[in-house]
Amino acid sequence: MAKLAQVCSKCGAISSAEARQVNLVGFVSWSLEFECTACGCTWVACGHGWEIPEDWRQALLEEGGLWKLSIAATGPELFRAIKALRDELGWSMEETRRAKARAAEELARGTRAEMDFLCGLLARHGAVVLVSRVQGDANESSK
Repeated sequence: MAKLAQVCSKCGAISSAEARQVNLVGFVSWSLEFECTACGCTWVACGHGWEIPEDWRQALLEEGGLWKLSIAATGPELFRAIKALRDELGWSMEETRRAKARAAEELARGTRAEMDFLCGLLARHGAVVLVSRVQGDANESSK
């Protein structure tokens, strides 16, 4: 869970909201819960997939750190893994080529929930993968 400031749509006051992201079977789910300390207005926003608002995702990265996914595979196993990631993340051909070239070091970066989801996706395609924490700035993230 990460906390971030949000503006109340009812009174304009700034209050704290709680962002969450979890890896569920088959997808990544996220939510943001807000309660205004000035007027009591409350709301919840939620969704699934990769379309989490960037400022919410950044708050999660700052709280939980930046994680990476790597794979020790070659040949057909690597091809299946890269194809699965391309299908899931919508990579261009250039992004796919770059991912293949750096597969042993880093296929993707993101939140822990995002990398755990991708780990499960690749495991279903027979790949052995590693999810590990990246040392450095959370603002360097990219799916």
